[in-house]
Amino acid sequence: MIRSFFIFLFLTTSMGAFSQSLTDSIYNDLDTFIANKPNENSLHALGERALHYTSRVEEKEEKLALVILQCNLAYYHKSFDHHTEAINLYENAYRNYSGNQLIGYDIIEYCLKPLGNLYTIRGDFTNAENTIKQYIFMAGKQGDEPQKIAGIINLSVVYHNTGNYDLAIKILKEAIKNPEIGTEQKNLLENNLTANLIALHKIEEAQKTLSLGQEENNSVEDYKNAAQMAFREQDFDQALHYLEKAGSKLIKSPDFTARQIAKIYVEQSDVYLASEQFQKADSILRAALAILIPVFDGKKGPVEEELYPENTLLDIFDGLAYLATDWQEALKYYDLSFYVSHLLQQPINTQEARIINQRENRKRSEKCIELLYQHYQITGETEILKKAFDYAESSKAVVLKEALNRKSLLKQYPKDSLLIAEKELASKQETTIDLLVRSQLTNSSEETIQAIITELNRINFSLKKVRRSISQKYTEDKIPRFTIEQIQEKLKNEKAGMSFYFYGQDAIYQFIITESLADLKQIPFDNDLKISIQNFIAFFDTPSAINNNINSYKTTAFELYRKLQLDQLNEVENLLIIPDGVLGFIPFEALLTHKTRTNIYKEMPFLMKHSKMFYNTSAAFYMNAQVREKGEKVLGIFPVFEGRKRMLKYSLDEAELMRANPKAQIFVREEATKANFLKQLGQNDILHLSTHASGGNFVVPANIEFIDDVMLVHELYGLSIDPYLVVLSACETGVGKLQKGEGAMSIARAFQYAGVQNLLFSLWQVNDYSTARLMQEFYQSYDKTHSAFVANQQSKWHYLENEEISNPKKSPYYWSAFVYYGVPETVESGNGYFYIIIISTLLSILIIAIALKYKKPKG
Repeated sequence: MIRSFFIFLFLTTSMGAFSQSLTDSIYNDLDTFIANKPNENSLHALGERALHYTSRVEEKEEKLALVILQCNLAYYHKSFDHHTEAINLYENAYRNYSGNQLIGYDIIEYCLKPLGNLYTIRGDFTNAENTIKQYIFMAGKQGDEPQKIAGIINLSVVYHNTGNYDLAIKILKEAIKNPEIGTEQKNLLENNLTANLIALHKIEEAQKTLSLGQEENNSVEDYKNAAQMAFREQDFDQALHYLEKAGSKLIKSPDFTARQIAKIYVEQSDVYLASEQFQKADSILRAALAILIPVFDGKKGPVEEELYPENTLLDIFDGLAYLATDWQEALKYYDLSFYVSHLLQQPINTQEARIINQRENRKRSEKCIELLYQHYQITGETEILKKAFDYAESSKAVVLKEALNRKSLLKQYPKDSLLIAEKELASKQETTIDLLVRSQLTNSSEETIQAIITELNRINFSLKKVRRSISQKYTEDKIPRFTIEQIQEKLKNEKAGMSFYFYGQDAIYQFIITESLADLKQIPFDNDLKISIQNFIAFFDTPSAINNNINSYKTTAFELYRKLQLDQLNEVENLLIIPDGVLGFIPFEALLTHKTRTNIYKEMPFLMKHSKMFYNTSAAFYMNAQVREKGEKVLGIFPVFEGRKRMLKYSLDEAELMRANPKAQIFVREEATKANFLKQLGQNDILHLSTHASGGNFVVPANIEFIDDVMLVHELYGLSIDPYLVVLSACETGVGKLQKGEGAMSIARAFQYAGVQNLLFSLWQVNDYSTARLMQEFYQSYDKTHSAFVANQQSKWHYLENEEISNPKKSPYYWSAFVYYGVPETVESGNGYFYIIIISTLLSILIIAIALKYKKPKG
């Protein structure tokens, strides 16, 4: 007993001594590093020591010492402009600090604040916002008002960079009222307020906010804002004067970075460019490049191996491309911008932030296509057209492509633990975002919202780590590329032609591709074209818009057909449209192929009568489409919403049609719950949702309704499903907030993101009665052809030819809302199982329909 006591005493004493020794070692290494003037070599060596300590720390004091070491390492990496390394270290430090419930260290000041700022610098705006909001909340709980104000200042920068100027102004003005703010913070608040006012062209108010005092009291930001105001007023000399003052002030500060100096150079180049001093603009951009890339000699452009993720490089390369007199040199610089942009986006894990970052790439793509188009006009070289097509395709639905590519990789390696973990984390991220959106919409408590944000940050750290490992393990995680020749071969096999649109700021570019033709057209964005597009889309806002002005509709429908140059594809049997921008809201089937005098809709020359039409989001989705088992298992969701204002009376007709299929599982009324939908989701070949849906607005995202709940797009993003076909018999399922290059953030896109290849969805608030009729025609045709592509066209044909339907109800508003995105399957012989049942069902429905005049929009 006594011996056992001494052994225990010896062991605990020795462990305590070891713990103290390890803690001391960590602090000693850090002290030595700082004392010996840190450089990149010693920083690397200390990083290796930190990795060594990571696997050894056990006690809380050891773990706290490691957190302090990681934060210091991150600080010095940041000072050397090693932003990726700094972010990873700050993330690890906070994960260790919060996960081990450590105390005794100002984690806001030394970790979360710089981490949020680095996220902003790298364009990871979603994580920047979440991190900053997290430490604002923490500071509030601690009663630390200066730290809370600092968070508001940094949050306003995020809002500024994402174009939310009004929101930035709102929080800044509120913070300025705080009586506890010091002089330095008030100056920072006013500077950020000035910058946002300038962005909104509120120059007079900005001038009142900014007041330059004595030189020693003015900050770098004071001078930069003054330069911006002078620049807006085209006082270029004054703008350059203030920027020189800003540069001088910056150099005198003790901790300025090369990046900050380079940014001032870039702003000076903008002034030189605006004042047409092109030589000076070019020279100062090259000087900025030499600061950021010391090996750059000022003449030949840098190579990719010398580049790193830094957004100032984007400004420099874009500027040099604009100034280049040779189109090939310009493309070379734009390509360097694309490469740096790719490096910047690699660690970004949220859709929202990735989409925001794609906006600038979209603008670059247009500039590259314009350069190539001009050269193509001169030479007609096919290689030029191919290169232009590559730029256009690479800027389309990038975030959606990446998501589907990850799903494809998991299908190839279904047992890979990294890919499985990535899938689970990505799904959890989306469902947590869904929870956050719902909490914000229902005005949940600040504590609840912050708990969700903390969980989101935790998921983000883990997801980044897993995706880094995946990118190191797999080389085939890149989006597959293809050639024009491969597209032509596929189009030949499918007797199809393609009209591929790139919707730019100054023009629409169109690539017309058939088995024997590849051509590039530019459609100038003149006022007539804009009006034609706006007017045509507006015809589908209300059921009566077309009927009230048929002649105007006919004129617009034919004009737009010609302006979109679809007449060049009038020989193709099957027509693939790859729209872009607002063109995605156009029902191309309802365009007219020539002028007509008739006001009888079934006699009008609709494009739908000329070719069988299908759509896709990008050429990649068309080329990489997988052959899938069609099957006959159907899941039908029919909430009906009886007793409510927006009851879907004719949805019951769709449900009855579905019941004819013995392999259909139908949920009607109270059974049409979200839980039943999710439970049966992966067990069916066709999903049919006859319900209400909405494209959302700036506050509420796109959503689809069940009898008991609403499903937002984020919850759909978190799913991983692979049915053969999804039919969205609801309003506005193809409508949502339009994101440049990515398309509408719609319910349809959310299903694509979840893994669905073939979809039938709507572009406006469809009519309940006509939708039920179209769906009946669709499934009758589908039963015979087993082709959703063909069935969609035939349902519209039959609707127009039906003598029981009056001419006003044959307006394109009633039949052209549904568009098919997917592959053009070949027609098969159906077994006719449903045919007799369908005919009898249709006859009874027609008798009822004639007697009833109740017509209600589904939406």
